[in-house]
Amino acid sequence: MRRNIKHKAPRLFLWLSLIVTCAWLACKTPVGLEPVAGVEGTLITVGAWPDSLRGIVVAALDSLDLEAPARHLIDYSEVLTPPQDTLNFFIQLYHGAFVLVPVGITIDPAFFVANLDSILGAPSLPLVPLVDPANPLLTIRSVGVGEQSVTTVDQPIILDFSR
Repeated sequence: MRRNIKHKAPRLFLWLSLIVTCAWLACKTPVGLEPVAGVEGTLITVGAWPDSLRGIVVAALDSLDLEAPARHLIDYSEVLTPPQDTLNFFIQLYHGAFVLVPVGITIDPAFFVANLDSILGAPSLPLVPLVDPANPLLTIRSVGVGEQSVTTVDQPIILDFSR
């Protein structure tokens, strides 16, 4: 009986080697990660922040509706917190047209980020669009994002609290 097992071992090894080799050859080598699409830019604040604001994000909206920005929210940047005055942001987005609007957060930014889904379902939101009615071009940017490309906002978004 032992002799029979010894005789079959080389055959078994040959078959296993052949199966492993075929499986290895059948696997496709990944060529890399897909490029990321999105928008990047800079947000600058000037002057002392209003006491009611705990943070500011740049929100990417699919439509400009300042009465209900949460309804059109696609994604948002990192949070800028006082006393910082500059935020270099990147927002990952899909192909399409978007409006970038700075939005003030009136609650703890960490709580906002951790509970965004619950917050968006609430009847009143801790979000305040920060648009300068005298000069909305300083604060609102329309951008188009191509497939697998990053759009750079040439002019910074400026929030002037010194007035």
